[in-house]
Amino acid sequence: MPGQRFLHFRSLDHEFAPVQIGSKDAPLQYYTLKNTSDEPIEYSIDTEPLDTLFNDNYNYPIIKVNIITHTNIIA
Repeated sequence: MPGQRFLHFRSLDHEFAPVQIGSKDAPLQYYTLKNTSDEPIEYSIDTEPLDTLFNDNYNYPIIKVNIITHTNIIA
């Protein structure tokens, strides 16, 4: 429908492949968001759980996430 926004998720439950802590050749893993509407969709990424994980593990970078901006638009 015109004017409505639809963000398509392949699944509501997603697990990345396990990687051994300290691995030097960890694979790049990603999750694709797809806009199936004719309107741009704004989304944001909450990194607070990642910050908590980092702090709870003696500031060891368990997960490294490359985020340019926390709020983005999918056209």
